[in-house]
Amino acid sequence: MVEGLFLEDLRVLRNEIYAKRGRVFKDPNLQKYFAAQSWYQPNPDFKDENLTETESKNLAVIKEVEEYAISRFSEAEG
Repeated sequence: MVEGLFLEDLRVLRNEIYAKRGRVFKDPNLQKYFAAQSWYQPNPDFKDENLTETESKNLAVIKEVEEYAISRFSEAEG
């Protein structure tokens, strides 16, 4: 389902999982993006342990696709 997405879309999708749990982002662009979402509620006490098993598995899948896309891009750039 995530294959074929652009790298930036994968990054946002991955971080949306964290955002739904209230993670405050160090990256100002991500923080600005999620702060503009009506559902986003920052939680300065967020920890990765707050994630469910399903969320952790989804993060791993998205990260794997991101890494594959990066490696393919690097190969193409030669």
